[in-house]
Amino acid sequence: MLIEAIIASGPVLGKVRHAARRLRRRAGPFKLAAMKVSVSILGALIKPRGLSELEQELPSGASVGDLLLALEYQPAHRRHIVASIGGELRHHDSELQDGDVVVLSVTVGGG
Repeated sequence: MLIEAIIASGPVLGKVRHAARRLRRRAGPFKLAAMKVSVSILGALIKPRGLSELEQELPSGASVGDLLLALEYQPAHRRHIVASIGGELRHHDSELQDGDVVVLSVTVGGG
């Protein structure tokens, strides 16, 4: 009872709350959950690990851009890579979902 009274008192409770806020700020946002996406790589695009089909584990909330970074594509090459999920073209900032099938290819031009 005495301990509960001390903890419930203003100064101690204030210090505990302040310490908790400080820890949250230091830790920043973190995501414990992970997801897996299936990746198919078409055409002349460089195949990471020499594979044209692979599974990649990513943190929950990862984007197509995060996937390209995880596959170690160079920044100069990333802007030429297009991604399709469920048959729809997606921007590099599009969020991925667990179990997505991502098809990557390089843009082609000419005439």
